[in-house]
Amino acid sequence: MPNKPLPADGEPGDSEVTTGDFQTDINQIADWLNDLQAELNALSGTTVREGAVRTVNGGAGPLRSNIGISDTVQFGRITDASSPGNGDFDSDQLGYWAARQELSGDFDPGQYVKITRIGNMVHIFSYGSPTHTTDSFVSTGSLFLPTWARPADTTDGNAENCIGEINGNLAITQARSDGGLAMLYRQQDGTAGSSGFTGAPMNVTFVVDADS
Repeated sequence: MPNKPLPADGEPGDSEVTTGDFQTDINQIADWLNDLQAELNALSGTTVREGAVRTVNGGAGPLRSNIGISDTVQFGRITDASSPGNGDFDSDQLGYWAARQELSGDFDPGQYVKITRIGNMVHIFSYGSPTHTTDSFVSTGSLFLPTWARPADTTDGNAENCIGEINGNLAITQARSDGGLAMLYRQQDGTAGSSGFTGAPMNVTFVVDADS
């Protein structure tokens, strides 16, 4: 509301008020009304926007009922799962990406991981314990992870997380800078696991560069 005070009650009717005083009061009221009108105009011109994606892949319904397994969602828009980001991520704005992808390579078919990114934080986790060939190192192969969900700094290497112990060996989820997703089974001294392994939960969280 305008912060200018209105004339006090009774002033215009005061017998000692001159014509000039009365005009001053009228001018104050006019200024107050003009300020109020300006504020109302500003409010009426304000547009509230919803950053929501209404359809995906040409679907006619809401996003939830149309999103597919291979779709990648970025807050406010839909992007191609093969190349979301492409340098258009602004570190000054909150970005959100999500993808559900079927594991490949050494993993058995029909198993999926969820990949999400909020800002610069990436989180990858599996649905259950994906099974795979019996080995101490198994991988999807390179280029499995979307470009926006890969450890970008190859100098520091891959992002890893030890999810626990299986058969006396450490089970490690590894997000690789070449875009691969792997499981490693290692003994306490870091050497390859000594027992056969057929599956374990996958879970890893790491930070990526702002412009990746």
